[in-house]
Amino acid sequence: MTDSSREAAVRGHLMRIASRVPEAEVELDGGRPWSEVATALADAVTLARRLRVRVRNVDFDGAAALATFLQRCYEALQSKAAGLPLEDADVFPCFTGDKPCNLLEAYEWVVLGGTFDHLHAGHKVLLSVSVALAEVGVAVGVSGAPLLVKKHHATELEPWDVRAGAVRSFIGRSRSDVSVLLEELSDGFGPSLRREMRALVVSEETVQGGAAVNCRRSELGVPEIDMVVVPLVAAASAGDGKESSTTIRRRAQSLRALNVCWASVVSELRLDTAMSEKWAVAFGDLARTPLEHRRSLLDRVHLELVDCARQGEGTTSTTNQMARSLALCVTCSRPLAPGSLMQAQLALLGVVAVELELPDALHDATRRLVLHLSRPRVIGLASRSCLGGADLVASAASVLQELGAVVVDAPTDSSVESQLVHGAAFVVLVQPVGSDSIEHLCDEVWVFGAEPWNCDEVCLPPHAELNSALRKLCEERGLMKSGGLPHHRF
Repeated sequence: MTDSSREAAVRGHLMRIASRVPEAEVELDGGRPWSEVATALADAVTLARRLRVRVRNVDFDGAAALATFLQRCYEALQSKAAGLPLEDADVFPCFTGDKPCNLLEAYEWVVLGGTFDHLHAGHKVLLSVSVALAEVGVAVGVSGAPLLVKKHHATELEPWDVRAGAVRSFIGRSRSDVSVLLEELSDGFGPSLRREMRALVVSEETVQGGAAVNCRRSELGVPEIDMVVVPLVAAASAGDGKESSTTIRRRAQSLRALNVCWASVVSELRLDTAMSEKWAVAFGDLARTPLEHRRSLLDRVHLELVDCARQGEGTTSTTNQMARSLALCVTCSRPLAPGSLMQAQLALLGVVAVELELPDALHDATRRLVLHLSRPRVIGLASRSCLGGADLVASAASVLQELGAVVVDAPTDSSVESQLVHGAAFVVLVQPVGSDSIEHLCDEVWVFGAEPWNCDEVCLPPHAELNSALRKLCEERGLMKSGGLPHHRF
């Protein structure tokens, strides 16, 4: 496969993304075999950036069956096998009209609670199940300020009225014949203690909170409430685990930083509005595209993006700064093209270079940075004046291997290069006791038994705390089996 062929594939991918309409509504016959339902959902993704799917012709024997079906639909949409990211998607079971769905379970009033920040698929399953169960109304407790103090990326949290408005809007789109009661939560109970409530809808991770509600109702002399447990919806990228507002808030921060990086390139190159907006949308879409079995590309370089945006705001760009900004835009992207991800990203850069008529110096500098950001990271393990240091290094290497690293003993330049070429998630170099330093081969060195000698070294704890410390370091740097890059200055 030649570079020109990959660039042609990237152009085709960009055209497929750009050809979708902003919004579409589709009817889905949920009574068909699941393979046909999944195919219909995959076809729907090619139509629009935002989808509203109306499901008909399914008999659900209870809330769990409905929740599982909706969960599978959202996960099928989020998998985006065609590499076409969705900005938003709703899946609504229709219980009226032609070929309606049926649910053999109902309650007069249903209650649920949550933060409902950046409303995502997991929230929507909870809300859809609640609405489907309700005969009279749905009460929703939306977390207020006292419950948000310890939230990650708290600065990205939406205001209460925005979150409550999103909940009301979603319920209205789903069903217009039920009453909706919204209440700001200052504790873990809210409207769930009201006597008229008959069912409490919770996720798998908030079951204990549901049990606490029934304990409190018993203390107040109010009958216990039925608890309906809804499964978690997997995130678009397998490395992300469950769908969560924390991940979305982090991604929102990254996307804003991505926009700042792109704006600095636009300003320096003096691009016209049409070209600027075209590539702003393209980079945003390609950054949202999930990468199977690995952490989102946008998350992999999150720290670099935010740092670059912070440094670039209000400053005059140089070739190096602009190359860094453009390299981050490219490295956040996942264009679909034959070959490795790095080859696809270089093909994307080739397309960008032609369309934007990049100067050769800027193109070359950006290419070098893309290669640097895209390659696996190299972590060194060493022991300095530490009792049992060799055993500690061996233990650490074993733990890191379980987390997805390729371990190289007695490394040389050629042995490291071979692992980088073959695309390991990350590489761990073990420095034999008494051997020459391996620092020149590493992005970072983790050492036992001494204070770090420079800013690229991390001091590791003794054996009793080693496992958790290594896992934490890998998580902070975006490593693990799900893949990713550590934070690394260039």
